[in-house]
Amino acid sequence: MSEQRSDKVDLPRAPVERPDQERCHDVTVLFLDESKGSSYFIVATQVSEGRCADARKAVARLRKSGQRRVHFVKEGDSRRRLILSQFAQLNLSVTVYRSDEKDELVARERCLAAVARYAVQSHVSRIILERDYSIEKFDRRILFHELTKSRSASHATYGHETSADEPLLWVSDAVAWCVARGGDWRRRVSPLITCSVDVDVDVDEPTSQRGSASTR
Repeated sequence: MSEQRSDKVDLPRAPVERPDQERCHDVTVLFLDESKGSSYFIVATQVSEGRCADARKAVARLRKSGQRRVHFVKEGDSRRRLILSQFAQLNLSVTVYRSDEKDELVARERCLAAVARYAVQSHVSRIILERDYSIEKFDRRILFHELTKSRSASHATYGHETSADEPLLWVSDAVAWCVARGGDWRRRVSPLITCSVDVDVDVDEPTSQRGSASTR
């Protein structure tokens, strides 16, 4: 989970299109992390199920001796550049969801709802978020509502993992940090980003006040 305070980041407005799912119709998994700055971001790294094991091993090799995980905010600039260059070679699909809503929970809800709507429309089998016990119940309520509300309800499952246990969360952590940081880091990470989504456009009615929902 990244936290950066910076001037407002101006993401390019990508055409209204969705990540290319690695240019095929593979069943995929989404790995989510957030960043908090002048805007709120959730970054979703999409990996086909068949490539998860190899991609996970490749990312885990970037961990230095004694490190439990790669946490981008704690890395030096030279290491950051190396890590980004290695991520770029993995040919992953990364989407940045942004909200300028000042209420952090509302912003998170909008981002998660957009992720879930994409999962319903696509071949997504699972959504994995970085573990934060304080908001897990909130996350599950939003995801359950969005994944089951339409006739074409998704069969995707969802859950929370620690970054130490799931290296593919490190990709989203790094992209989220760079996007929130802006400047040269935003430029360096741009080749990794497939799509940028402004979730404050055509906002649906919030679900956070509708009470509890079942979990998966």
